[in-house]
Amino acid sequence: MCGHGVSSVGDASMAEFLEANEPWASLVARRHVLLKDMSPGAPVTLGERITVRPLPVPHRDELSETVAFEIAGASRRVLWLPDIDAWEGGLTQWVAGVDVAWLDGTFYSDSELPGRQLDQIPHPRISEHLAEYGGFGQPGRCGRAIDSPQPQQSRLRSEFAGGASH
Repeated sequence: MCGHGVSSVGDASMAEFLEANEPWASLVARRHVLLKDMSPGAPVTLGERITVRPLPVPHRDELSETVAFEIAGASRRVLWLPDIDAWEGGLTQWVAGVDVAWLDGTFYSDSELPGRQLDQIPHPRISEHLAEYGGFGQPGRCGRAIDSPQPQQSRLRSEFAGGASH
């Protein structure tokens, strides 16, 4: 497969990162990859019926900005919330008005981090989400994405019997 003129949509900080670092810089310079701007909060249209709106989220952003994605089709809206540092004001404001929300989870509880300085790991714990927003885990309401094969997968299976973990 020869990739030429393949669009890559991202914010300005991601474009700067790709243009300054190999091997991506060569792909951009040779126009194998075409960088398309995606401004936070501004919808991007994909095809005739799908729009994607990037929403900035709190994260350390050492390489580029971190965003959530609200994806709207003809009749449904979904939200993907990435790994973040902390949910200021809780999740309710994020999931209100969407049909399905996917939450990225890193650690189930502090017990998975023995010997670590917990104040240096700002990721919200999955157990905190379940305690505060357990109703979001009902089928069709909220999913969750697990970004590593850690012990929380078996815990989540028992919390959400019949649900799939990714």
